[in-house]
Amino acid sequence: LDVKQVSDITNSSYWKSPGDVTGYLTGIYALMRGGNGDKNYFNTTYYMEDRSDAFIAGLEGGMSPAWQQNLNSANAPNWLNFYNIVYHCNLLLKNGGAIAFPNQTDKDRVMAETLFLRAYTYFWLIRAWGDVPLILEPVESSNQAEPVRTPAAEVMKQILEDVDAAIALFPEAGFVNKSRASKPAAYTLKADALLWKAKVLKGSNADLEAALTALQQVEATAGLSLVDNFAQVFATNNRNNAEIIFSLHFKKDERSDMYGSQLKPRDIFVQDAQNKNDIAAAKNGARSQYMPSPKLEAVFSNPADKRKDASYIKAIGSNNQVIGVFDNKFRGTKDTDWFYDSDIIVYRFAERVLMKAEALAALNRVP
Repeated sequence: LDVKQVSDITNSSYWKSPGDVTGYLTGIYALMRGGNGDKNYFNTTYYMEDRSDAFIAGLEGGMSPAWQQNLNSANAPNWLNFYNIVYHCNLLLKNGGAIAFPNQTDKDRVMAETLFLRAYTYFWLIRAWGDVPLILEPVESSNQAEPVRTPAAEVMKQILEDVDAAIALFPEAGFVNKSRASKPAAYTLKADALLWKAKVLKGSNADLEAALTALQQVEATAGLSLVDNFAQVFATNNRNNAEIIFSLHFKKDERSDMYGSQLKPRDIFVQDAQNKNDIAAAKNGARSQYMPSPKLEAVFSNPADKRKDASYIKAIGSNNQVIGVFDNKFRGTKDTDWFYDSDIIVYRFAERVLMKAEALAALNRVP
């Protein structure tokens, strides 16, 4: 009756070789992508546009409780899976540190990426919830006491410590893979966090100056620049272009669609559109849950705005009436059908420009 579980993987049997560490990190990146429509990870609009006035109901509706402002204890945002990422980062940092690698730079890079991912996740947590439990060790027993909330200022201190530690560990000044954390991505996260600290957590001008210093490091990174053709920033045939600093990679059949599939129509809704061939409408896998709101459309009122046509597209019927309005950024790839494999861009060079402007304006250095 007592059969030995030869396939059972536990902490005591797993952490033995460098491959265990690198494989575990790959699993954490998979968690970052989450699933299609999964509001508990980063592949979603749930924590972002659903909380704003950027969307109206799409052709098939089904808006989230956050969009409907109809939250209760059963459907409100849940931080459980954010802490799942934190847990796995903590486990890797604890167990991976004791494993020798043939090449120390490979180990340094893995530990730096993990510190970045933990910091990035905690940055999401404090922006959504403010004071949150700060857990820096893996929970390895059901008997551990339930943690209490830590003031957001203390969590921010840990975020910046993790980012600085990651920056110190990254062997390269540039990129190995833009779908993995890197030193430029860490400097961008540092600037982003410092802006939040200065402007929301009532920090100081020193935080703004430190943000500018971090952004100078991003600006100095070889190969980074703005892309003139806005549509090409998001094109699947132009991944890892000069504007990308950090993205979450998608590939057909490797993972569920990215959240752009919820912003596209099924082809039956636009089959009578004059411009149906210009719309990334799929027979399967698409659902026009949301459409860009008139307020969002109005942002692109300047006829010279290069971003307009690449940001949204209107399906026009034979009577010149608008059938629907759809996202046009994350178009994915056309095969026998459209599939939505656009990368989620976490940071790009244009955000460095915006962050720098924001920091300078806050320092009253407007010119």
